[in-house]
Amino acid sequence: MNFGFLAMILAAATVLSGCAAGFQPLGQSSNQASALPTPVATSTKNPGLANSYEQAAMAIIQSSCVSCHGTTSGSAGVYNLTDLNHLVSGSLVVPGFPNQSVLYNSMITGGMPPAGALSQSQQQTISEWIQAAAPAPTATPSPIAVPSPTATPTPAASVSFANLQTTIFQPFCVSCHSSGNAAGGYAYDSYSAVKASVNLTTPTLSRVYASTTSGSMPKGGGRLSSTQEAQILQWIQNGAPNN
Repeated sequence: MNFGFLAMILAAATVLSGCAAGFQPLGQSSNQASALPTPVATSTKNPGLANSYEQAAMAIIQSSCVSCHGTTSGSAGVYNLTDLNHLVSGSLVVPGFPNQSVLYNSMITGGMPPAGALSQSQQQTISEWIQAAAPAPTATPSPIAVPSPTATPTPAASVSFANLQTTIFQPFCVSCHSSGNAAGGYAYDSYSAVKASVNLTTPTLSRVYASTTSGSMPKGGGRLSSTQEAQILQWIQNGAPNN
């Protein structure tokens, strides 16, 4: 047997085996060969619908509101109504919740615009825009805290119509809203006249309350204090008694 020839064959086999083990495609490292491409994250959010609602809502606000509520100043201190971030930060709009938004409530109660109420379709457009605006531009509204089932709420002090008439309606409202001069068709110089502006089913939608919390009333006299607004709401929630 020719041992030299056999040794040559074994050496060649060893070299070929080593080449096969280390083979990689041209221009590709071993790490590149085994790595899989990282999936690209995609967004499922389609802003088109929200944008279309905003365009329609802004057209209504532009034509009906900005003449009194400009970019930097406005009636009753309300301004810059075409900036959603400003509306949210100023608590005029609660994204996703039209009925909790002062801007929308002042429109559906007839308080704004003063020249005449918006049509039903315009009010619906504003409502759909606020619903489509959720989530808020910078933060999600905090959930409303639920009272502990074991806690007993402290009874609030009773509020009478006589007190409201003396401290709020007479000094702030009657000059523009009286039986002989009922601006906007509303008067606040008697119990029956004030009662006509009350919504006992949904107290926060009562015109006598919503028009003050929106800042549209009183005209030219500065906004009521939070305590005064709370007293009006409490009186309505108590059934708006003639006390």
